[in-house]
Amino acid sequence: MIKALLKSKMDRFSKQEKNIAAYLLDLKSDPRVLTSNALAEQLGMSQSTVIRFTQKLGYESFRSFLVDLNKVYAEDQRIKELELETSDAMKILILRYEEAIQETHILNKIEIIKQAVSMILAADRLVVYGAANSSIFAEYLSNQLNKTGLFVQFSKGNHATLVSVSQLGQKGLVVLISQSGETLDTLETAKRAKEHGIPIIALTGHHPNSLQEASDLVLYSSDYAKNVMNIRISQLFLVDILIQEITKSKE
Repeated sequence: MIKALLKSKMDRFSKQEKNIAAYLLDLKSDPRVLTSNALAEQLGMSQSTVIRFTQKLGYESFRSFLVDLNKVYAEDQRIKELELETSDAMKILILRYEEAIQETHILNKIEIIKQAVSMILAADRLVVYGAANSSIFAEYLSNQLNKTGLFVQFSKGNHATLVSVSQLGQKGLVVLISQSGETLDTLETAKRAKEHGIPIIALTGHHPNSLQEASDLVLYSSDYAKNVMNIRISQLFLVDILIQEITKSKE
């Protein structure tokens, strides 16, 4: 869990904090012999900086931080052992999936998920759009929302999507999916929604981008190290969480 936590906050760490996080993510030695002072000396910073870093992560003390770090180290060792056995490829894949799901869970507080669900349920009509690879998840989300009885419009074409957005009323809602948050067609759709006063929910990567700035509510998918598999699993998990919460609310 601590590994996913470090990855999820990497873009928001200071330079020194990034150095600490990078060191911990690539930890080679047994953390059971690690101390805050030793870590500080290895990284060329003060002990207080290291302790403040662990407190920023939510730990009361460096010792409690080490408890979780030991678990991560043990898990990493287990993965390395599995990677030596080709017959255990499926187990390795499961571990990678779990990592992506844990990170997505950390990135999105339940309060934000519920707020997104409330916005979707309050809309009389929705337009869902995603360009290129994101189109797959936009179409999947659209199909699942339609099954719950909501009025959802989806098109793979940007022009048709812009027309649909222009026809939304005051209770309309636009849901946009873009991992980069910089896809031109998606940003054009966001601009059209803004021009018509239509609120926007964005599903995008956890890094500063234009789509975040244009949206009223943002849900984050994993994009640490631009790992394609983690990104796709994260996006799918995020969409399924929304569908699950919406379905539960309508029961």
